[in-house]
Amino acid sequence: MKKIFTLLFIVSMFAVNGQVPFTQGNVVVYRVGDGVAPLRSVSTLVFLDEYSPSGTLVQSIAIPRVPNGTNNALAASGTSTTEGFLNLSVNRKYLVFGGYNTDTGVTSISSTPATTTKRLVGRIDNAATFNTSTLLDSAFSTNNMRSVTSTDGNSFWMSGSGSGIRRTTLGVTADTRVTTAQSAYPSNYRNLGIYGGQLYASTGSGTTYRMVAVGTGTPIDSGNTITQLPGIPITGSPNQFFFADLNSTVAGVDVLYIADESASTSGGGVQKYSFDGTTWIANGAINPAVTPVKGLTGVVSGNTVTLYVVGGASKLYSIVDASGYNAAITAPFTEMATAATNTAFRGVALAPEPLAAPVTLVSFTASLSQGTVNVAWKTNNEENVSEYIIERSTDGRTFSTIIDKKSSTNKMEASYFAKDISPIKGINYYRLKVLDNDGKYKYSEVVSVNTVKNSTLSVFPNPVQNNLKVSHNKAISGATINILTTDGQQVKTVNVQSGAVQTSIMVNELSRGHYIVVFENNGEKVTSKFIKQ
Repeated sequence: MKKIFTLLFIVSMFAVNGQVPFTQGNVVVYRVGDGVAPLRSVSTLVFLDEYSPSGTLVQSIAIPRVPNGTNNALAASGTSTTEGFLNLSVNRKYLVFGGYNTDTGVTSISSTPATTTKRLVGRIDNAATFNTSTLLDSAFSTNNMRSVTSTDGNSFWMSGSGSGIRRTTLGVTADTRVTTAQSAYPSNYRNLGIYGGQLYASTGSGTTYRMVAVGTGTPIDSGNTITQLPGIPITGSPNQFFFADLNSTVAGVDVLYIADESASTSGGGVQKYSFDGTTWIANGAINPAVTPVKGLTGVVSGNTVTLYVVGGASKLYSIVDASGYNAAITAPFTEMATAATNTAFRGVALAPEPLAAPVTLVSFTASLSQGTVNVAWKTNNEENVSEYIIERSTDGRTFSTIIDKKSSTNKMEASYFAKDISPIKGINYYRLKVLDNDGKYKYSEVVSVNTVKNSTLSVFPNPVQNNLKVSHNKAISGATINILTTDGQQVKTVNVQSGAVQTSIMVNELSRGHYIVVFENNGEKVTSKFIKQ
């Protein structure tokens, strides 16, 4: 049934203070504008509007416009219509999106350089808890940031204009361009999505690509190629998309829906394709009353796909496509909601599911004893844990499995102990991988042990705000100090002066959090930790 909320901004003002957890099965729309100020190309308030499948507004949640602790302010452009694509993480626990690290009212926000306005990743869970701690150093500078996708709410892939497709992790400022900078490839991408373990992207740039697979799987390193999906036309202007698996005889996802903003006379609208194992076959396109289509997501039940579509900047529709695999889409659009004056709908996604009660890692330690590294950890609440995997690294970045243990039958509290009987000479990094029964996993913080005696390293002040002083053994030529995040990403490198026993490092540009210091000198590595305030 049609629902028109002309006073949506008033509802939003009340819902912000009384927000409640999302309801599984509902739909969430990324909305810009408060309904008062006309939409312009300035930084603008962002809301997440939750609707029931019938179109009833449940709540509107305002994304914070001012910093709070480790969270940063987030705003969007009021007029950039291909920003604000909203995606549900693969594990279905988080909504992720992009924006600009600023308050409202900044003129021509999408043209601002990253030196003054960094782009950032936003994340929200089922309990409506925000995390906007993930800033990007320089990506999408003077350009739009458009889309974010994620596997688990901790690893992110981002798209936009001028910077290709990027990857980063929660709370980390550094990011990696995963797509190569070949002149034949577009640098401008719209929506991203991960289906069947593969990263996909849409683009309206150039004449060679429109719907592409990015690298193999979910690439984390640079230099990946893109591949146009066979059979998909290299014309049009695709935005959000949704893959489904409806045919058991075709491996992987085999039905694709695309929100293409081209005019209906040019084949735009909600397009449907089916994959026969070799190529994608067109199954028609349909258009709502209000075009062009921008946002799109879906949910599968048997052979029926229910789609949710944003038409223009003002309408939210649903479509029930029961035609199945390789059959023409003819289903009607059902209007669900209308955006209020001076607001605009952008991307759409399903509401996130509740987080499972996590295992509590009470402690995780490693210590050296007679040439053996003893690793120990204690846990509470192991209800969903399958096993624990100990991984080791010599550089704090590349880890490999050395030990695995099944979880205890004591679900409330358990202690574990393991030995690394053949540690590497020098510094050894260890982390614990906690594997759930459903295949999901998370990591502990990284700990380290130095098997070489007489090597010292200390840092102060700790916690630190600006100037970190590192005391170390006498350096020889070529000595370095590396600063890593707790998940092993290198964020800073300093060359140490030969003969020095103390080095000062400015860390004011680092995000708040825990970091590892690695002193490499004459083939030896020594480590310490500090907290950046």
